[in-house]
Amino acid sequence: MFELTPSGMAWTETVLLTFDGTNGENPQAPLIFDNAGNLYGTTFTGGPEAGGVVFELTPKGGAWLETILHAFPYNTSDGNTPQAAPVIGASGNLFGTTVQGGADDWGVVYEIVP
Repeated sequence: MFELTPSGMAWTETVLLTFDGTNGENPQAPLIFDNAGNLYGTTFTGGPEAGGVVFELTPKGGAWLETILHAFPYNTSDGNTPQAAPVIGASGNLFGTTVQGGADDWGVVYEIVP
């Protein structure tokens, strides 16, 4: 993940997070911000359970601290391979979908409660 900052007539790139497989891989969806300035996103695959992750990035001392909020196990009823960005509900819970997994392997709708 990266940030682009305008610098005169050009842009400066800053890498915020590198995915190495253990913390997720293949991010495909946009990121979302909450009111506190935290970023949320998903990876299609990878993570501790190999089925993708939902993660949070928190600004801390000029850097970003990654927290995996949920790791999807591959090929289970929990769902796996989230492809879209989560959305934040009025209560602060995150909602999203996966494209695989679930009872019939057609995906699930999930909710993550802080």
